[in-house]
Amino acid sequence: MKFSVVAKYRGDAVSFEIDAPSVKEAYELAKKEAVEIFEYKCFLGRAPQVMVKQLEDPRELKR
Repeated sequence: MKFSVVAKYRGDAVSFEIDAPSVKEAYELAKKEAVEIFEYKCFLGRAPQVMVKQLEDPRELKR
């Protein structure tokens, strides 16, 4: 399944898409990706915020 992700950290935001078999795994992957994108280190305080949304499956829209 495809998921749309928005990650925010200290006033900056990025969006990207990821593939994952479930919402839970998509969220975990999104958190890891956000940490890499923002070069976050745990001593910096709050971690990046991540929002995950499943993209609609075009096959479902045809029904």
